[in-house]
Order: sequence, then structure tokens, then C-alpha cells
Amino acid sequence: MARALMEGGDLNEWLNEVELAPRLHMRTASFCFEHAPPHRDDDGFTQGLITFLPNATFLQPPGYVHSMIASSWQPLGLNVSWSADGGGGTDRRGSRWNATYSASAARSANGRTVVIRLLSHATTPTTVSFTLLGRRRAMKSTAATYVATTLAAPALDAINTAAEPLGVAPREHPPASLEEPFTLPARSFAIVTARL
Repeated sequence: MARALMEGGDLNEWLNEVELAPRLHMRTASFCFEHAPPHRDDDGFTQGLITFLPNATFLQPPGYVHSMIASSWQPLGLNVSWSADGGGGTDRRGSRWNATYSASAARSANGRTVVIRLLSHATTPTTVSFTLLGRRRAMKSTAATYVATTLAAPALDAINTAAEPLGVAPREHPPASLEEPFTLPARSFAIVTARL
């Protein structure tokens, strides 16, 4: 799971380069195949995102990060701004909220779908509220909804094993109004897909 958080943070940083984001689509759908957990290289680093066994093949937590981004891909990168106090606080731009959080976003060509990628290193859940800015005003409508998919684990060293190949896997939450806040689990990666 620690490697999943590393992948999510790195990809958020890259995907916030709106000009580069379209070229990264195929990279997010690719995986590193060497040394899947629990095997480690000489530096103690697990590179593999997929485990291959004679009778099974399954993703490890960082592989799910790539899969989640690839399956929710939208072609047009968006800038992300945030306010740490949820109100009139300092407006920040970019993927890194601080060392604890990061985010990136993209939209569909017709502007009807917005995908927000969130990462939390926090040890407790975090409440996140969304405001989508149009050209002139904030777009917040009771008709707009979102679906969140989260990847979280009880421990940073959590892996998927042959006995539990889906022990750490994405979980889809029920749809909610865009006006409702989202609870980002502790130490998690999430994809929030808003339909406008």
C-alpha cells in the first residue's frame, strides 16, 4: 500500500502538467512486472504491480492506482485549486496540497464529466468539498452527482496474496450529490467522477 501511495502522488504530480497529461494516458495503463510482492530487489524496493502465479494473476495495490486512472481517463487536464480551511483561506494551485495530500483533475471533451484524483497520507479520514469553476462562476448544482472509488488498506505494508488476491482492492461508493462532501479515507487514493 505504501507503494500505491507513492504511485498516486507521482502520477498526480505529472497529471497536473496539463500539457503533458494526454501523453501520459498509455503510461498510466502500463505496469512494471518485476519482483511482485512479497519479493524485493537489493534495495528492499518492490517494483512489481502484478503478481503472476501458475494458477492466478492479480494486481497489487499500486497496480490498482494505475488501473483506476486508466479506466477513468478523461482527455483534458484541469488545474486544481484548494483551500485548506474549506472556506476563504489561501488559494493554492497544483498537485501538492502539502506533504500529506495531492490532487489532479481532468474533464471530458464535452465538459460533462470531471475526474478528480485525490491522495491522502493522513492517518485520519479527511472531508473534501468540491467546487467546479466554469469560465465565469462556480458550478454547484443539486443535479450534478459524483461517484467515488477508493483504494485504502489497514496498514502501509498491506499486499495482496494468493490466499487473498483482492485483500486490497478499489471500493466504489454510492453516487452522491456534488453538494455533499466526500470522506477521503486515511492513507488512500481516490478517483471522484463527477457527472454534470
